[in-house]
Amino acid sequence: MKRWWTVVAMLVLLPALLFAGGKKEKGPPIVSLGEEEAVYISPGASPGVQDAIVIPLSVTANTSIQDYRIVIQDEAGKVVFTAQSEPLPKPGFFSNLLISLGLKKRPSVEIPSSVEWNGTDTEGRAVPEGSYTCTLTVTDHLGQTSTSSISVVVDNTPPSAQVRIPEPIFSPNGDGRKDTIVVEQSGTTEEQWVMSVQREDGTEVFRYVLENGAPASVFWDGKLSDGTIISDGEYYYVLSSTDRAGNAFSTKAGPVVVDAAPKQVVVKAEPDHISPNADDVQDFCVITLVDRSPGQVVGVRGEVRDADGRVLASASSFELPTTYVFNGRFDDTVLPDGEYTLRLETEYLSGTVAVTEVPVVIDTQPPVTLLQYGPRKLSPNDDGFQDVFVVEQTSPDKDVVWTSEVRSPQGQLVLTHTWEGGLGDFVWDGTDETGKKVPEGLYTYRVYARDEAGNLGMAEINEIAVSYALPRIDLAADHPGFSPNGDGVRDSLEITVTGDEGLPVNRLVITITTPQGERYVVDQQMLGVEGIVIPFTISTERLLTMEVPDGRYELVASATYGEKDTVLESAPLPVWVDTVPPEVSVKTEPVPFSPDGDGRDEVVAFIPEVRDESGIESWELVIANKDRKQTFSEDGEPPARIVWDGFFESGDLAEQAHDYPVAFTVTDLGGNVAKASALVVTDVYVVIKDGGAYISVPDIHFAPFTADYTDKVPSEIREENLRTLDEVAAMLKKFPQYTVQLEGHAVSLLWFDPERAKVEHQEVLVPLSRARAEAVRKALISRGVDPSRLSIVGYGGSRPIVPFSDLKKRWVNRRVEFLLKEKSGE
Repeated sequence: MKRWWTVVAMLVLLPALLFAGGKKEKGPPIVSLGEEEAVYISPGASPGVQDAIVIPLSVTANTSIQDYRIVIQDEAGKVVFTAQSEPLPKPGFFSNLLISLGLKKRPSVEIPSSVEWNGTDTEGRAVPEGSYTCTLTVTDHLGQTSTSSISVVVDNTPPSAQVRIPEPIFSPNGDGRKDTIVVEQSGTTEEQWVMSVQREDGTEVFRYVLENGAPASVFWDGKLSDGTIISDGEYYYVLSSTDRAGNAFSTKAGPVVVDAAPKQVVVKAEPDHISPNADDVQDFCVITLVDRSPGQVVGVRGEVRDADGRVLASASSFELPTTYVFNGRFDDTVLPDGEYTLRLETEYLSGTVAVTEVPVVIDTQPPVTLLQYGPRKLSPNDDGFQDVFVVEQTSPDKDVVWTSEVRSPQGQLVLTHTWEGGLGDFVWDGTDETGKKVPEGLYTYRVYARDEAGNLGMAEINEIAVSYALPRIDLAADHPGFSPNGDGVRDSLEITVTGDEGLPVNRLVITITTPQGERYVVDQQMLGVEGIVIPFTISTERLLTMEVPDGRYELVASATYGEKDTVLESAPLPVWVDTVPPEVSVKTEPVPFSPDGDGRDEVVAFIPEVRDESGIESWELVIANKDRKQTFSEDGEPPARIVWDGFFESGDLAEQAHDYPVAFTVTDLGGNVAKASALVVTDVYVVIKDGGAYISVPDIHFAPFTADYTDKVPSEIREENLRTLDEVAAMLKKFPQYTVQLEGHAVSLLWFDPERAKVEHQEVLVPLSRARAEAVRKALISRGVDPSRLSIVGYGGSRPIVPFSDLKKRWVNRRVEFLLKEKSGE
């Protein structure tokens, strides 16, 4: 019995000992969820991409796991999701004993390798975006508990950004114009933004990664990662980002045009030489512009520069014209001759600039030539004289083609010739293009050239006489006669043998026939002259060595020329020998004459009488007084009447009641001069008014209410009054056949009242006006005028020349006028 209890006691204590020893030797489970950093999911966006989190469950334990629990809580600690194991049944005594004895394995919860959470709560609803904590709690059979947590971020919002490229074209060629492109962008802050440049097919050519930041505007210089410049073409800019939750964003901008290749605008000036001289020949050039480069033109600037590079004119446009007309002008003024450059700058949308220059020459000066030639005569008759016509031609213009033409009198082309590289002489033998002799007539020679600017330079020789006749000779004198009287005036003549210029004379003979019919022969041997060439001049002192009484002489020249001594003879030349001056006289009519416009004796006629045996060479009639003069002159005989209208060469009219001397000079064919004189008398000039002829002098003016014309009047009126009295007195004394009626006038003060004015006229004005006329009468008598030639009358205020209402000017009505009368008419 006692042994039994001992066995039982040992059995009871053994497990306890075993169990006690086990607790002390085994630690808690080791738990891990496999992530140290937060895990991101996006269950509400980007389907198929990080829609859920698979949480790996790693549990290492030497004990039996009795329980595990997964809890997901939001930032506020609220549980949104749980997952746990089913509870294990508790083992009995004997099971524990067997487990303790190692005879049986202790039951343990099966822990899955992972747990998936798709962002929903326990009821299957999507949880809000935010940060969550996932906690795994494991408990073993010893009651030991271990936990592990990870952070799970639910993020359904993808990255976002905006991209704008204001000018999607540039030219990264380093010329300072649009070498970079700006990308204006902004967006959310992300772990990574990828900035990519791609071709149209998606091939990436450039990439830049921005870490932990938000995209900002950038400038790109077109360089790739290796520093080379991107090739021309169309590209797209792609900005993309994928956040840790797998939310992806991408935006594409473009196309972006890279256009850095050099541009070419072909400019051509046609023609490149102009002459803006308004002759309608190359006054302008047409500038043709051809754009041989792709790209949009955004600006064009044209400039005209001179040889020193100075800009003389410029113009701008937004479009490239196909043609442009350059007329060689600036501010409507023709530019000076010279070389100019038309410079064109064409700017493209990419910033590339094409610069093209074309030279243009302004030349308004035509080619010039100097022609030298002898007589314009050609006689291709093989007589050795003027058988060819030679033109010596020189020109500084060597780079033009000169063309010569010979045209017939009808304008038909007879002969042509051209010179290149310089102008030479022209020799014409009178034949046409076929070598045939041309008919007689007046031909025209023309040589011309047109330069690159279209200027036509031309020289012409007209009336080249082609004649197969023999040469001719003539005699000419410098005057038709002479007077060998030793007075130093035309004591000899110059006799010239004329004819075909340059004619070489073998022998010259001059035959002189006197008025009496006698003949004298003078040859060149007698004159001591050799080698005579036409023209040839000799004086009468050498020809006429004998006595030469007055009369008409005839001279005839004969000459031989050429190898055949062909004889030529001139027509007779009359020469007068006259040593006696002509007989001359001149008279005038009417006397006197009055060019005053009254229709009577308005002009004076000079009637010359001239007698001379040889004839009159010239005459001259001069009317002169002080600094005024009127001259009439002509060659040959004077006319029967020479008429003068009274006006001098200066335009002044001859003064009235004046004597003008006249000098009449005549020169005869012998050079002898004779003179005659006369006198021109001008009459008293009158003005016709009120049916009467009034002397054309200023009126005598008076002080108010008086017959005073000297003391109470202004000094200038006084002086004029006295001059008028002196002049009238002189006229009347010069022409005693005239009488004068002195007519007095006065000013009416009561003109506005007819009745009172009538009384004023009779009682005041008539007596006053008579008194004024009487005062003038006395003044003339005191100056020597016969009183019987003077009469007076007073008209009072009946004949005003200015209205009495004109207070400023009516003073001129206080006057005395001079009415001229003939004695016979009284």
